[in-house]
Amino acid sequence: MRTLLAILTLGLLTGFISCGKNTPAAPEKQEENVQNAEMKFSSSDNRLLIGVCYYPWYTNKDHWKGDNLRENLQPQQMPLLGKYDCIDQDVISRHVQWSLQAGIDFWIESWWGQGSSTDNVILEGQLKNSGFRKNMGYCLLYEPKDGVPINVNDTYITRFLSNLDYMAKNHFNSPNYLKIDNKPVLYIYLTRTMQGDIKRLFESADTLLQNRGFDGLYVVGDEVYWNQFSESHLNYMEAVTAYNPHVSQSWVSNAADFVNRTKSELYDPWMNIVNKSSKSFWVDVLPGFNDLGVRKEMQHPVIPRDSVNTFKNFLSSAKTVLKNQTVPLKVLVVTSWNEWHEDSQIEPVSESPLPTQKPFELTKGFWYHGYGTGYLGILENFRKDFQN
Repeated sequence: MRTLLAILTLGLLTGFISCGKNTPAAPEKQEENVQNAEMKFSSSDNRLLIGVCYYPWYTNKDHWKGDNLRENLQPQQMPLLGKYDCIDQDVISRHVQWSLQAGIDFWIESWWGQGSSTDNVILEGQLKNSGFRKNMGYCLLYEPKDGVPINVNDTYITRFLSNLDYMAKNHFNSPNYLKIDNKPVLYIYLTRTMQGDIKRLFESADTLLQNRGFDGLYVVGDEVYWNQFSESHLNYMEAVTAYNPHVSQSWVSNAADFVNRTKSELYDPWMNIVNKSSKSFWVDVLPGFNDLGVRKEMQHPVIPRDSVNTFKNFLSSAKTVLKNQTVPLKVLVVTSWNEWHEDSQIEPVSESPLPTQKPFELTKGFWYHGYGTGYLGILENFRKDFQN
């Protein structure tokens, strides 16, 4: 699969690697008849997969109304594609091109329900884009609608199974949909807050999918968080992850300390747990975090990017955790591709000649760089180094 992607990447991206720093590569021409990528893997495959959390909600103008850090910096640092629409074919093509350059295998797509705008972007936009279909995999990120804790009662189970049935009919049969051991992968946000009849929920999910020709549901549970090492949910999951290890403690603003503590106090203990249970740990990394543009009243601590060093240090830690896992198939997750509201994105941004600290009430005095396509190269180098 990677060899095929490398060949396709060379053909698609000849001008990308050396293109002007503020000019994205030209979009690929849409082809009518293409062979879809087959995103089927086995947990016994000795290889690395890289996924990014992807937000297809930028069809709604409310998501570009100025409630993000970069738009409020002085001067602004806007996405390289501007205030884009996720369903636009040129946008999809460029996101695919950039993803391939960075060595990304699949997108973990925020999904807000049957017929939602995010659902429509995937079905009517991405799966009709020849570059996406040829090269990219995806799985859905299932978001809770009722807040937390998640009460797994009859109402929740009925709604979940209805959504799962819809996914099976509209998403899981796509060759592009990520499957491991013939199980469609579903990344479920905040599973660690689930309480109630969890056993019935996931046993019913497995039965539903077995009746559709699959071997069950591959659940990636958002279980990994500070001071929470419960193994009670592991019986119903194939993998665990941390969507974002941010915590509302002031020490996170020391980026180097945050990365080190995340590994030693959070990731290493969970790695030991999953190794004992023969499960998988999808190791999450992020470039930084700043949600003051959208949740200023909350005053969450900032995880500074330290230019791009926070991301580099996270990747270095992740490499150790991944190498120490006993399962052959390793999965790295990047939070995020384009969560601009929380400034956790690695998506290319317009370069700026100088970094900025303004306005202080949003930056907290940390420097913010117009990083261009810098994170893509860092991730590409990580993949090459991991495979050597």
